[in-house]
Amino acid sequence: MSLAVALCGCAAAAGGAPDLAGAGGAGLDLTPASDLRVEVVRSGMGTIPLVDIGTGGLHACGVRRSDGGVVCWGENHYGQSAPPAGAFTSVGLGEDHTCALALDGTIHCWGSNSVGQASPPAGTFVELSVGRWHGCARDAARRVVCWGDPASGPGKPLDALAAGGQLSCGLDAGGAATCWGHGPRAALAPPAGAFVAITAGEDHACALDGAGQATCWGASARGQLDAPAVRLRAVDAGLEDTCALDEGGAVLCWGNSLLGGTRPPAGLRLARIGDGLAACWGNDLSGQVFPP
Repeated sequence: MSLAVALCGCAAAAGGAPDLAGAGGAGLDLTPASDLRVEVVRSGMGTIPLVDIGTGGLHACGVRRSDGGVVCWGENHYGQSAPPAGAFTSVGLGEDHTCALALDGTIHCWGSNSVGQASPPAGTFVELSVGRWHGCARDAARRVVCWGDPASGPGKPLDALAAGGQLSCGLDAGGAATCWGHGPRAALAPPAGAFVAITAGEDHACALDGAGQATCWGASARGQLDAPAVRLRAVDAGLEDTCALDEGGAVLCWGNSLLGGTRPPAGLRLARIGDGLAACWGNDLSGQVFPP
């Protein structure tokens, strides 16, 4: 299953083990809801089976199951919703740019390139994670390279990546979490322990341990650290909010609710959506909650 959270939230029941993808905190617009004139919280269901999904500032994208092509919807002012042709395995979205990992392991990006966020390095990679204005990728030798702002890397091999807003995080071979980049000291100092999944927001992060329990750290003013005390299968952070899937496929969200990202449709369970179909919810400023 795939889960992605930003200005809106999206999820797709792609089958198999939980698989995280998407903005990972990259995309929430910092404009308070009171300045948006009207808060329109909507939800929509897609009809195209997807194998991966991601959300950005005001757009969303997915990888089609049928041919590996990328399909995007929502804002396209910078060309962030105009993907190139080709076959891809995963997609990651920032504030106003998009990157995807091709079948041959190369990375392709499009949209705004104001700080180099759409200029990925050459080479082949096995994992891609995109933050608000930056991206990070991991190669087969576990080496990590980042680009955009911030472009700093962890300085050590990692087995999992999570690019956020001001920071990025990852897991080493033993499951220990590490974070780097900008942000408050608390966000860059993950707790001790062994984890199996990690996600990063603007200035907070969350990780799942082997028992499915979520631990979050960093900024807490909007309830970003208030993870539910239940067993979870997957977790993905937005700017100031986070959503997760429980064992039954239900979507649970916490954190900043001003723009609707923490309010998935009542009774939403990915097991009931249909194989690979996307469900999106939140503030629909640019049609981003209505997947194709």
